[in-house]
Amino acid sequence: MGRITLKELAALAGVDKSVASKVANGLSAPASAEKISRVQALMHEHGYVPLSAARSLARRRNQRIGFLLSANTSLGFANEVYARMLCGSLAVCQAQGYQCLADSWDFLRLTDLQLPENILGRSVDGFILTGGVSDAMLDAIRSFALPFVAISGERLRGSVPVFSWDTAVISREVLEYCRSLNHRRIWYCTTQRLGRENLERQLASFPDLRVEILSRTDPTSAEALAKTCTRRYCQLPPAERPTFVFGASVFCCALANELSAQGYRCPQDISLLGSHDNTLAQYYHPGLTTISENYSRLGQLAAETLLAMLSGKLNHSQAIQQSQSHTNTHYWSFRASTRAIDV
Repeated sequence: MGRITLKELAALAGVDKSVASKVANGLSAPASAEKISRVQALMHEHGYVPLSAARSLARRRNQRIGFLLSANTSLGFANEVYARMLCGSLAVCQAQGYQCLADSWDFLRLTDLQLPENILGRSVDGFILTGGVSDAMLDAIRSFALPFVAISGERLRGSVPVFSWDTAVISREVLEYCRSLNHRRIWYCTTQRLGRENLERQLASFPDLRVEILSRTDPTSAEALAKTCTRRYCQLPPAERPTFVFGASVFCCALANELSAQGYRCPQDISLLGSHDNTLAQYYHPGLTTISENYSRLGQLAAETLLAMLSGKLNHSQAIQQSQSHTNTHYWSFRASTRAIDV
């Protein structure tokens, strides 16, 4: 069984929730020694941490920070995006004499405050949060009374220090690139609601482009989407087929494979642009052109800001201002998967 709530802890121990709360917080509880021992054993077994214990972390300085990744992130730290973020943060921490402890945490389960055992056992001075960061999760994190920064969603900007990719800027640059190569029929694949909204706003400035937005609700279904898109591509009349596709790099490579099996070539018949400059994009044939965030740099910026907050060089408002000044850390890598077409 995983981490549990106070209510679940009490139920497992066979005691009232108020009794479990007092035991968890080290207070005298109206229960037998056997029941108290049972509550304590279950706390240890499931890594339960009362809110007061988490708050006490804020009163110490241990030269350690926590790097917490949402537990529902696909592949976890094996995901190259988050591995690069962590490496960036580690480099900054090592240079400034800090330890950086990495763990995953269920950001969606917020009924009680429960820190990962790895983080709790060693105590930390602050957090870097990434993955599925939401407003509800941030409200719970604030109860820690610990400094923290986030590497995640754009919607959070203005309320916390957050370093993230700017989908409005990226979508505009992608459309400008398509136009510069004379492409007019485009498939644009995005998994983010905000990314879709920003793209729709940008389209008003590109009336000459016919852009169809492909939505991926399941981030693990790139191959399935590639098969679906290939079937549709083959069914369309040649004059209506897209000449340019933008999406996650794994999707673009899968699409290139599926189209190749049907006799269509990249970039002769279709240009492909990936959104992550990962190993797959670099070594795929033909090499995949990408527009990508510098994820290592995002990790560095987050760690630098958090350590500045811990040292007193930045307060919360100043940290937010600093994060807002670093909105464009993306870069282009031009390879063989895109080409200009004749008008």
